[in-house]
Amino acid sequence: VAVILAGYFGLGATSEWLESHFFAPPAVFSSLVTDTEFLGFRRAGNWWVVGLHACVVAVNVLCEELWFRGMIFPLQEARWGNRAWLIHGLSYHAFHMFYPWDAIRLLPESLAYGFVAQRTKNTWTCIVMHSALNGIGVVLSGLAV
Repeated sequence: VAVILAGYFGLGATSEWLESHFFAPPAVFSSLVTDTEFLGFRRAGNWWVVGLHACVVAVNVLCEELWFRGMIFPLQEARWGNRAWLIHGLSYHAFHMFYPWDAIRLLPESLAYGFVAQRTKNTWTCIVMHSALNGIGVVLSGLAV
């Protein structure tokens, strides 16, 4: 988790550079989550919005982790052996290229999930890591209420 956070925040300037020179996010992205709203719902005084955010994160994390680490990774490991974590990390990274402005910043996270999955031989470790990282947004949603 520390490596992922260091990479994410340490490489934040690359996202700004890519965004300003090549890949600006669609306008709708800036309206989906703001300091005052989540998916168009006003946060202030609405605790249920935090619950909605938590549900979105839970579904996202479980679906991604069970698919990538639970289903795809074992197949890649059988084919690629000790290099599976790298192949897996790069394929997981490619899946997230609908955020091209975050391509560099998300790379350490993508590789870390593959590495941890291979080292621990356990999908739950990545579920906990992914939940902790995405859960930061839920905590921030709670603070915004």
